[in-house]
Amino acid sequence: MPTRRSVRRRGLACGLLTLALVAGPTIAASGADEHETRILFVRGADRSGGFLEAGDDAQRTEQLADITNTSTARGNHGWGALAAMLRGAGHEVTQIAESAEGPGPTDGLAVDLVSLDLDGYDVVVLGSNNAAYGSAAVDALDAYVRRGGAALFISDANFGGSWQDAPNSDQAFLDRYGIVVHQDTGTYRIDDDELAAPTHPVVDGVEAVDGEGVSPFDVGAATVDVTIVAPAEGQVRLNPGDRQGPTRAADDDDAAVWVAEAGDGRLAGHFDRNTFFNDNGAGTHLGRLDNARYATNLFAWLAGGERAPVPTVPGPTVPGPVPPEGPMPPEVPTVPGGVGYWMGDAGGQLYGFGDATTPNAVPGSIVDSSTTPDGTGLWVLTTDGTVHALAGATDHGSLDPTTLDPGETPSTISVLPDGTGYWIFTNRGRALPFGTAPDLDDLVDLGISNVLNGPVIASVATPTGQGAYMVAFDGGVFAIGDADFHGSMGGQPLNGPIVGIAPDPDGTGYWLVADDGGIFSFQADFQGSMGGQPLNQPVVGAVPYGTGYLMVATDGGIFNFSDQPFLGSLGNNPPPNPVTTITGYPT
Repeated sequence: MPTRRSVRRRGLACGLLTLALVAGPTIAASGADEHETRILFVRGADRSGGFLEAGDDAQRTEQLADITNTSTARGNHGWGALAAMLRGAGHEVTQIAESAEGPGPTDGLAVDLVSLDLDGYDVVVLGSNNAAYGSAAVDALDAYVRRGGAALFISDANFGGSWQDAPNSDQAFLDRYGIVVHQDTGTYRIDDDELAAPTHPVVDGVEAVDGEGVSPFDVGAATVDVTIVAPAEGQVRLNPGDRQGPTRAADDDDAAVWVAEAGDGRLAGHFDRNTFFNDNGAGTHLGRLDNARYATNLFAWLAGGERAPVPTVPGPTVPGPVPPEGPMPPEVPTVPGGVGYWMGDAGGQLYGFGDATTPNAVPGSIVDSSTTPDGTGLWVLTTDGTVHALAGATDHGSLDPTTLDPGETPSTISVLPDGTGYWIFTNRGRALPFGTAPDLDDLVDLGISNVLNGPVIASVATPTGQGAYMVAFDGGVFAIGDADFHGSMGGQPLNGPIVGIAPDPDGTGYWLVADDGGIFSFQADFQGSMGGQPLNQPVVGAVPYGTGYLMVATDGGIFNFSDQPFLGSLGNNPPPNPVTTITGYPT
């Protein structure tokens, strides 16, 4: 059997802010059945979304969470499945959009909440809105809530035309309650044993929900009685209001899910719109984990009702491809000499196992790392683009983040086989050479960086050092330089996003690993996987190890599928910050 411990998070995605308002049972919709609630979704204006990925007006509109969008293509699409599920639960669901202004990208014009008869609806959802709302609109919404309505806030950076568009459109409303929405960063899953209020009705019967590109909230200065249902995790990106904000570690005031009461009404905040996407949505979707049950609970609670029955999500959820199962490799006893691995976490800490000794921590959040050819040192890449050369590693330079496009961030590093240089890759697929690394035609040069279905999250160099492979969140593989393309999971249904790539021992093929522990082999021998087996936390990466590979989870749990020994993990004693990377000692 494989050595198993735990699994979870990844960092990178896109997001902005959504707001849902729900009237309590004392506000009856005129003419509606007494057992039916009326839900109004207020959507962002056409062309107002998608700054991280969209390349034209149609794509900017497609990035908005439209309840009439039923697309099950991979990527950021709509909430059609959510709307259908709510209708199946007895709700009447309609939508209105903010007005587009002028040609091309726009923030849109605000819906007139002052004139709108909010009391004619039991639920008002400001979905993917980007317009600026003034004090009169804030007063109207606040009065509506306090006399029995409710408001649900959700954020996601790709709702808007910049990092601050969608958060700012709803921040005016949140200011009334002393709550701040963070900008989008990171990806994680919330399990029932992590809940701060596990008995609250919104999580009744919910074992796990997840998001991709999350925007939690700071409720530390709230002026209403707030209950944190689920704490935020890892890093949060602050919202300075006029630019992409800095990141810091989440603290006790940061909430992924929170609920509150204001007057006779209710408020809630949810950390990611992707939770409610149609099947095959970017990173996650309504049919994954207990996302549908949670959504049903959430709307029922906001409306003042009891938890609805376990929901049925319209349409089949297509399972991801499952590689052929074979016997699990046996555990190998510990053997001396030249075998080990390092983990790095979001707090800058490194952990060594076996012959890989533990070095000092680095400042910042680690996004990737690589070892020297002889195993005497490490290169560690942090979120600010700095490469920290430790012990026997030579410093070949760091990335200047000010040279990148808006929303572009460093995501992975690949070292030449002889250690004389490396590339830093960005989430857009830009390959920046340092040392003797050649300048390769990358995804920016090829003109496809703005049409990716997901961010680039991992890379490996070819044995010659004249090329590299990049893999994106959706499983797309990009071979540049002398790298030979052997296939990918791009465009294929997956149970979870791809989070890593590992070359096989002779460098002629590669394995892709998904966050559920599934392995996909391309010109490489399948050694086993955790696909279909319960995991404590999601997998965040993989590394070559002997004839096979190791997978690591965000709590530091290790899954060993190789002829090399299991040398320990952090699964039984997770670090305070999530593990983000694993690097193998040269073998």
